[in-house]
Amino acid sequence: MPYKNPEDRIKNKREYRKKNLEKCRKWAREWARKKRMENPELMREKRRKWEKANPERLKELQRLSYQRHKEKRRKDSREYHQKNREKRLDYAKKYSEKNSERIKITQKAYRESENGKKVRCLLQKIRHAKRMRTKGNFDLAAWKELIKKVKGICPCCKEYFGDKLTVDHKKPVSRGGTDDISNIQPLCGLCNMRKYTKEIDYLKLFESSDTGV
Repeated sequence: MPYKNPEDRIKNKREYRKKNLEKCRKWAREWARKKRMENPELMREKRRKWEKANPERLKELQRLSYQRHKEKRRKDSREYHQKNREKRLDYAKKYSEKNSERIKITQKAYRESENGKKVRCLLQKIRHAKRMRTKGNFDLAAWKELIKKVKGICPCCKEYFGDKLTVDHKKPVSRGGTDDISNIQPLCGLCNMRKYTKEIDYLKLFESSDTGV
């Protein structure tokens, strides 16, 4: 029987949805899936138009979805990164090469922001605390001599980087490694990241290879 007052129909519909929220969501998902199968291009276009017209609502829905599935997403993300570490690092390298200027601008803006300053200050305190607990040290002259020894070549990937080589600990500080020059090796930024906390003496392998000196 039709409603005499359209507002009563809307009111009853809202009340029904509140009482049967999960059932309504299930129906909505099934209907949307059916429509996507029938006409995927049309549904994608409608979605794009809705997202463009309702940016604030979209942000709110994304936030609620993240909160609802936060633990599962974090677990899935960790598992994916562990299984695809090399793939992700290669993608990061290609992306940084393609968007180097954009990355520099973004990083500079973040460093100058309030949150960026707080994070940098905290990281400096953590690094200083680690250094205070670490034995040994090396100076700039010893570091330059090490770069000269490998002729500016990364001992891991065998590519030339010159002064852009980064400091790496053969035995990581987190595993009891020291800051002594005997525990230091020059690696390019990407190889340094790939090594992570593994204990590998690339310098020794480099010296024993044909490329080494």
